[in-house]
Amino acid sequence: LQFLRARAAHALAGAARAKVGMGAGKAKAGKAAQPLAMSAGETIRVFVRREGLAGLYRGVFGALLGVLPYSLVYMPTYEVLKSALDASSLPARSAHALMAGALAGLCGSAVRVPVDLVKKRLQVGLYRNIVHCTLSILREAGVRGFYAGYRSALCYDI
Repeated sequence: LQFLRARAAHALAGAARAKVGMGAGKAKAGKAAQPLAMSAGETIRVFVRREGLAGLYRGVFGALLGVLPYSLVYMPTYEVLKSALDASSLPARSAHALMAGALAGLCGSAVRVPVDLVKKRLQVGLYRNIVHCTLSILREAGVRGFYAGYRSALCYDI
């Protein structure tokens, strides 16, 4: 029962992070496509005027689909690795959290990168829905297509 509670807490924490960060992420993406003279506030106003407030959250379902599995992979992996390293006779206990985090990030990336790719493509409106996007990527590039940018994502996650 404690195991299930911990997994539910991990999933909810990840979902909350995705929901809160989604609008900011859309604003950031919009800022990158706007003239340099526009401030972040101006970018958000222009975006909301054009897309509506709901436009800030387009693709949130895809983000949640990615965050939940990522959280369910990353957090338990981190906990298990940290406990194992703490129980070992290795010196430098302060480095245990760093090593556990890096390895958990590596495992989590295998889940996060494909879902993040689908989320980004949905956000820019290239596809009708998640199924259309997923099938298009699979048809165009196969399974490897979901891991475009994987190496740079590893630099971020580790």
